[in-house]
Amino acid sequence: MTEPTTRDLTAAQAALRGYAAVTLDPRIIRNAINNDPDLTEIAAAHGWADTEVTDKLFAIICVQLLHITYEEQTARFFTRRAALEGDVQAANDRWMANNREAAR
Repeated sequence: MTEPTTRDLTAAQAALRGYAAVTLDPRIIRNAINNDPDLTEIAAAHGWADTEVTDKLFAIICVQLLHITYEEQTARFFTRRAALEGDVQAANDRWMANNREAAR
C-alpha cells in the first residue's frame, strides 16, 4: 500500500467534485483511500479521474460516512444519485463541525 500524498488528495478531491459534485474534508478522502490498499496504485496507473477509481472511492466514502452497505450505495447511486450526493455532503459537513468542536 502506498500512503496517499497531498498531491493524491488534491487530485482525488478534484475528481470527486467532477464525479459527484461533493467537496469533502481531505481527512475523509485519506481514510477512504487507506481503506483500499490498491486504490493509490490504480490511480497512479490510470489517474484519479478514471471512472474505476472515482466509482470505488465514492463508494467507500458513502459506506463510511453514511454507514450503509455497498449494495445500498449502488442502488441509491443509480436511482437517487442527487440525493445520495446531498447526503454525503451533509454527512461531511456534520463530521467537520463535530471535529472542529472537538479540537477546541
